Amino acid sequence: MFDMTFNMHFLRLQVMLSVMIACSRGLSLSELPHEVDGKHNEHYDHEVFLGKDNAAEFEQLTEEESKRRLGLIVDKIDKDDDDKVSEVELADWIWYIRTSFVANDTNQIWIQLDHEDGQLTWENYLRKTFGHYHENPESPHSPLYKYRARVKEEKRRWGLADLNSDSVLTKTEFMYFVHPEESKHTKDVIVLEYSEKLDRNGDGKIDIEEFVMDINSHDPRTQTQQWKDLRRQEFGQRDKNKNGVLDFEEMKEWISPENYNPAKAEAHHLINHADTDKDGVLTKAEIINSFNLFVGSQALDYGDVLKKHDEF
Repeated sequence: MFDMTFNMHFLRLQVMLSVMIACSRGLSLSELPHEVDGKHNEHYDHEVFLGKDNAAEFEQLTEEESKRRLGLIVDKIDKDDDDKVSEVELADWIWYIRTSFVANDTNQIWIQLDHEDGQLTWENYLRKTFGHYHENPESPHSPLYKYRARVKEEKRRWGLADLNSDSVLTKTEFMYFVHPEESKHTKDVIVLEYSEKLDRNGDGKIDIEEFVMDINSHDPRTQTQQWKDLRRQEFGQRDKNKNGVLDFEEMKEWISPENYNPAKAEAHHLINHADTDKDGVLTKAEIINSFNLFVGSQALDYGDVLKKHDEF
């Protein structure tokens, strides 16, 4: 029980950290930052294009093997077999990688939980995740008392993910619980959770000092005056009504804008950098010539899709 409880704590902390990292720059396709020290981070592109699991194995690939396997990937992306990869085809591929990650991540947690007939109760979830169940975690006598804030937060997620309000979650509903960004009916909770993390005085709004402090105050990079000045500038841009605080709608526009498609944006970015003849599409040669942008080499980290298909 202890090992399982520890593993579940670790998995849930990973999920919470992922959400917090994503929220710190808006919902994203990867937990990695798109920029590092003001420079584009190609590791982000690799993770988005390929997936991130089993990265160590890809580190052993030679440049020649990387290019060979990348060519096979291009054949998969080119759905209409016209020997060109359009922005739509590339965006579809990136979204496929994203949804595959979400499905696999959900499944890894799901198989460790005590569910019956494909349904998970709140009681079983608490027992498996925290090692205990208690009807009132707010009671000082509850074994969950020290986790009461997290339990309350997750109970709110649970209610939103429970589409038919039967108090149990199917595997699909559990996916919305673990990855609320995947559905319109749950993604607002990410905005709420992140806002609550920033809202240190509990007034329901984010002032400029709370915004500058952020949740990553332990990171020394966020303590430089340059970073703080940039953060203040960003606050001014986000504070649309110029009242000195960010309300829920302003936070939502920052974290989860309605008309933003991250897969399309990433596809556009990749094409912009690899399209040498500027015709708006990519040939296999252009992609392979830009293999560092898409998959990197031995020195880089990500390549799950390149290695896990039998045809490679």
